Amino acid sequence: MELDHEMWTKLLSQTSTPCYVFDEACFIQKLKYAEMGAGDGKICFSIKANPFLAGIAADCVDLLEVCSLGELKICMEKHIPAEQITVAGINKEKDYMDAACMYGVKHFIIESESQMKKLYDSWNAKGKAEADVALRLSIGNQFGMTMEEAEALCVKYGSGEIAINGLHIYAGTQNTEYSKVKEHMKKFQEMLGRLERITNVHISQIIYGCGAPVNYFVTDKAEDYFHKMSREMREMFPGYQLVYELGRYVSASCGVYITKVIERKCNDRVYIITDGGTHQITYYKQLYGRRIPYMIQVPERERKEKCTICGSLCTGSDIMVNDGLLREMYEGDYLIFKNAGAYTMTEGMQIFLSRELPVVMLRNENGTVVCIREKTDTAKLNGGNGFE
Repeated sequence: MELDHEMWTKLLSQTSTPCYVFDEACFIQKLKYAEMGAGDGKICFSIKANPFLAGIAADCVDLLEVCSLGELKICMEKHIPAEQITVAGINKEKDYMDAACMYGVKHFIIESESQMKKLYDSWNAKGKAEADVALRLSIGNQFGMTMEEAEALCVKYGSGEIAINGLHIYAGTQNTEYSKVKEHMKKFQEMLGRLERITNVHISQIIYGCGAPVNYFVTDKAEDYFHKMSREMREMFPGYQLVYELGRYVSASCGVYITKVIERKCNDRVYIITDGGTHQITYYKQLYGRRIPYMIQVPERERKEKCTICGSLCTGSDIMVNDGLLREMYEGDYLIFKNAGAYTMTEGMQIFLSRELPVVMLRNENGTVVCIREKTDTAKLNGGNGFE
């Protein structure tokens, strides 16, 4: 989110800290950039990256992936069409599958025979409807199934009324090595070849959660390979419907996390204490603040010094920047952490010390800023009764 100093000053006057601010125009711009690279492929936004953006994404992309009943409920409450939703997740409870089928969801990613049976039970209980399945293949982690398991599922369920017509690979996140992407492409080719021997299954769709990386830290130099990858996918799989499952890649750059300096301490080093902390801003592989994220300091003073930025938690691990060379900071200053539009608001220890959940603001395409979540009390979640 790129704003000039005057606009930052105006934004800071409109909200309390700590807070998240998501920029709608920036998010839409990145989605369009991804769509341009995908060619005739489809974009599926994984809402786990940022559920607050689900409604905006629904107006821009082909599909939204949900991985829990809670995420499905968010989509239902936003009246996102059932045919636009893909049900995924390593643990698909009966309530989750029942709700998806009752809502009319048509797309399912299945990871095991147990999940396939749950889908059939829920689907039959609903009275049947159109539905299709993509089988998730394992790449050596807890997700997905082996090729042998996938082949057995095709034999057992391939002639059923629910169509098995897709293959899926979830490659994890922050995949900086393009060689791994090439390995996944070869795995898709290998599996497609094996399934040609199963006449009752026709695979027409390939879904790839590639984990395209985001450069979070000033020392990061990861290649943005998404456009190159999608070109190679089109060349390797002509005639197949390609779906690119994206989350962090399209949403990280649209968000910032803002926290205020509440105290400056000079002990064995300079410590900057903020009203936020690592329970609210967590970057993938930040390593206790040893890597400096992209950030903006307001005001931006000329003199630099080494300092350690800490949050409000009573733990020595609450370090956002550890002994980094930054501009001088004093009480009342602001720190604006960039690339905070994905996962940062959900991955941290949000309810540690029973601190309030931060305000969430949305900057609309027209530049107006609105609150989409007020500060939220967490004491009652940790055993308190709350104050009315």
